[in-house]
Amino acid sequence: MSMSQPVAGCQDVPAPAPWRGMARVVSTRRVAPGVAATTLATADVARRVEPLQFVQVQVAGGAAAAGAAVASTADPAPQVSIPPAASVGRPFLGRPFSVVGVDSAAGQVTLVYRVIGPATAVLARLTPGAEIPLLGPLGRPAPPWWTAGAGEVAPAAAPGERPDRGRPLPLLLVAPGWQVLALRLLAARALAGGVPVSVLALENWEEAESRGGGAPGGCPSAHATRGSQRRTGGAAAPLAAVWDELGPPAPPVRMARVGGGAGSLGELLRRQMGAAPARVVAAGPAGFLRQVQAALAGTAAEGYLVVDAYMPCGYGACLACAVPVRDAAGSVRYERACCEGRWFPAEEVVIP
Repeated sequence: MSMSQPVAGCQDVPAPAPWRGMARVVSTRRVAPGVAATTLATADVARRVEPLQFVQVQVAGGAAAAGAAVASTADPAPQVSIPPAASVGRPFLGRPFSVVGVDSAAGQVTLVYRVIGPATAVLARLTPGAEIPLLGPLGRPAPPWWTAGAGEVAPAAAPGERPDRGRPLPLLLVAPGWQVLALRLLAARALAGGVPVSVLALENWEEAESRGGGAPGGCPSAHATRGSQRRTGGAAAPLAAVWDELGPPAPPVRMARVGGGAGSLGELLRRQMGAAPARVVAAGPAGFLRQVQAALAGTAAEGYLVVDAYMPCGYGACLACAVPVRDAAGSVRYERACCEGRWFPAEEVVIP
């Protein structure tokens, strides 16, 4: 069962029509404590997906959710309970997952996720051959001129838009820990297009955030550590291993640690950007994005934030993922993260 059709709620967004059908599980494995990777056979999505897009997975929609194709061993997160057979069909809503790896030749995509509830617990236990309903790719793709160097011409700047928006710029991609994988396809496309790209994963941002970091305004201090992704222990080594083994090829991810009095997150970003203008794309929770937004204010950087929104439907119908966006005149409008997003200009999006 498969069909290719436009999704009515997002027809005004320039993106390929998503595919809806049953995706077959190729493999599911534990890649770190509480983190799993699932590879799905879905040639239509593998062929269409662009950087910064996602898919919507209905884990309870197939027969696998009843338990027939759910593994009983090697649970990536044993503290999360699996829904009993009596609750087949739940959770009712799909779950959005960033596509972090693509094998176009094999027609496969890979999702990497934390196992934090019944839906992800079921997904993490699906065995090869199980089929699950999938819709995607969804969301606004990254503009092609971000990753194609001087070979791609951007459209003229809109009234009130920065005149340099759209020109080729070096890319700096940053996110806390495992969430950097949401930016992996963007990094891979930039590498293939000859665009200079640096990738930073903040290794202990959540820990520093919880203690305030000792910096003004509660902004944690940070410093980049070359080669630290290979250290034993923590998330650095498994994250770097997963990053490197996924396709297509991407530049290496560098780990950054926050704390230790080495300066604020803003200072870290400014050191990485240097004096020349850069295009910064950040993904992560609201607290992290607020800090990136503050760090970019007043700089020459062109910044974009990939919001982490709750998206029950994934195609613009339910409006649950509405994000406030402020225009140059200060007026606030709402845009759907699943259609007009998930990425927004840093100077426009209002982070709650």
